[in-house]
Amino acid sequence: MLPKIRLRYILKCLKVLLLEKNNNEAVFKGDNKNLLLVKTDAIGDYILFRNFIEEIKTLSLFTDFKITLVANELVKDLVNEFDLKFLENIIYINRKSFTSSLLYRKQIYTQLNRTDFQYAINPSFSRDYLIADSLIRISNAKHKIGQLGNFSNDYPFFKNISDNWYSQIIDTGSSIQFEFSRTKKFLESIAGQSMNIVQPNLPLNTKITENYVVIFPGAGEKIKQWNPINFANTVNEIHQKTGLKIIIAGSKFDTDLANEIIGNVIHQNNIENYCGKTTLVELAALISGATCLITNDSSAYHIAACMKTKTICLLIGRHYGRFAPYPFDNLKHQIFYVLPPSFNTLNFKEEEIFSINEIKSETVTQLFFDKIYTS
Repeated sequence: MLPKIRLRYILKCLKVLLLEKNNNEAVFKGDNKNLLLVKTDAIGDYILFRNFIEEIKTLSLFTDFKITLVANELVKDLVNEFDLKFLENIIYINRKSFTSSLLYRKQIYTQLNRTDFQYAINPSFSRDYLIADSLIRISNAKHKIGQLGNFSNDYPFFKNISDNWYSQIIDTGSSIQFEFSRTKKFLESIAGQSMNIVQPNLPLNTKITENYVVIFPGAGEKIKQWNPINFANTVNEIHQKTGLKIIIAGSKFDTDLANEIIGNVIHQNNIENYCGKTTLVELAALISGATCLITNDSSAYHIAACMKTKTICLLIGRHYGRFAPYPFDNLKHQIFYVLPPSFNTLNFKEEEIFSINEIKSETVTQLFFDKIYTS
């Protein structure tokens, strides 16, 4: 039997399928130069994608096109700070509301179809039926383009249905590829033109000049969260040998994790809890000035990669090669990865999960002193 949460997902998909079956997509009306980009997944996914928005405007196919972006409301800070100048319109969605409320879905659909699109593109490799695929379907675009992708975010039954909502499906290959590089290949295939973009970045000018370590204990899934006691043991060891200030960062939902870490730290006067107190842009500034970031596989890790901040990232092994490690030479001495001892980089399955708490705090602290704090 499927876990309850997945059964609930299937019921939602069936409900939408039945209630929206006669809600046909709007008809394309003309040759207006409008492009719809649907990028509604998590913060880290958006960070790996956002630089392509500017690059798309340089492609011959999209010369003089106006771009509308549909995005997860969680990335609003990043869009407003870095990407507004490349966009004609933005529609933010609350993923939970979009999958649970038919009224909310209808409101988003109404916003979407105020514009007549020539192209609608979903760049995600692991597509989702209930959100991004549905937005592509309801758009009035003449050309609806997505990746063949995999079944990581959906069941074959629903993905096979939503495949038919696209006018073009592009196969970027089934082998494991770093997500940024795969997206580049996908967009180049659409445009029939090479892109000059090399790797993700955030054009942040603000930098804090202090000596401190950022701890980021949260992650999008509980299985990706290292035990707070392990973080506390690491903090104690670092403080004892360096005296460095410690800052715990994260969203308001990470407050309990932060409090548990602080409760097990010896020198509590040298640690600050910033959880829920920073915007994403402020978090990027905080990470950019840090001596080191120690984090789970999270949005903070992708921010640090963009800022070239030295980082220790703890992984569970799933999707190894897709989102970590970053394959770029200039980051090989900046970001260091720690995997559970039972994970074998030469023999693994992409969806296989290993316990993050196999990783010992001694392993992380030793890496910190060997690779980060060598003076």
